[in-house]
Amino acid sequence: MSKKYFFIVIPCVLILGGCKTRETLIQPSATVSVKVSEVKSTVFHYVVRSAGRLSTSKEQKLSFKTGGIIRNIYVSEGQSVNHGDVLASLDLSEIRSQVNQARDALDKAERDYKRVLNLYNDSVATLEQLQNAQTMMQIARSNYEIASFNLQHSTIIAPAKGRILKILMEEHEIAGPGYPVLLFGSTEGHWVIRISVTDRDRVNLTMNDTALVKLDAFPSRDFKARISELADMADPFTGTFEVELMLDDVGNYMLLTGMIARVEIFTNNGRNLTVIPVEALFQASGDTGYVYEVVNGKPVKRMVTLFEIAQNEVLVSSGIKPGSYVVTENVHALSDNTKITVIP
Repeated sequence: MSKKYFFIVIPCVLILGGCKTRETLIQPSATVSVKVSEVKSTVFHYVVRSAGRLSTSKEQKLSFKTGGIIRNIYVSEGQSVNHGDVLASLDLSEIRSQVNQARDALDKAERDYKRVLNLYNDSVATLEQLQNAQTMMQIARSNYEIASFNLQHSTIIAPAKGRILKILMEEHEIAGPGYPVLLFGSTEGHWVIRISVTDRDRVNLTMNDTALVKLDAFPSRDFKARISELADMADPFTGTFEVELMLDDVGNYMLLTGMIARVEIFTNNGRNLTVIPVEALFQASGDTGYVYEVVNGKPVKRMVTLFEIAQNEVLVSSGIKPGSYVVTENVHALSDNTKITVIP
């Protein structure tokens, strides 16, 4: 009798225990308290950052038309000059001799022409002889004009009001024709900054894009500028594109050629993006990540395409629409089936 009771009781206990375990498994999961934030839209403007050198818009390398020995340099580096001032000159001994020689040749050619013309009028010289004499006279006149022109450009004259930036040669040195002697910067133009940018930055830039300029010499002052020139061909050595920016207003600040400038260019090409808090993003890898969007009171996992991650927010190009809500707290405790309570 006792044995039968033992075998009957044990299965009942096991059945009751199994029922209790199943009842525990089907208990509803705990509710997670979360905070949410609204997804907003923004217009993103591409920013190009670079550094360059300050210079004047009219910077010229001045040279002599002809070669020769430099006799005098009348200016020094950094000196201010006015339009028409004589800056340097060559030794004119050789050039003046060439002018005198050309003048004498012209005088002879004119005498020869007059003599042949008289002979032609007397029917002594032929028409061909007269034409040859006239041609020789025209050649002599052209040679005289060339020699006079070279004499005139054997001195360097200031083309405008400006400053001598650099003296490239010294007195008594032999300067070749067209070889730079002085580096001149006009103060009648604008101050410009020339920078180099990559092809990725170049395609986002357009003429008159605005920029913010900071000079190391004046760290507390911001200068405004705009793009004045854009290169359409890359430098064959560096592979970069040159961009020129013109300063709008420099005030009373004493700017100098060669100052280092740091530039931020704000492009006019805007792009519509969505903005989410950085706390809402998880499992980010490369240009993708995930967020939980609240749909009908439930969290739904969404994959988003990342454009840029800032300090407190993330710019997203696709995957979530403005006006929706994303979870920003207890994100890692959620799944698609989690029940949530939104904390106001």
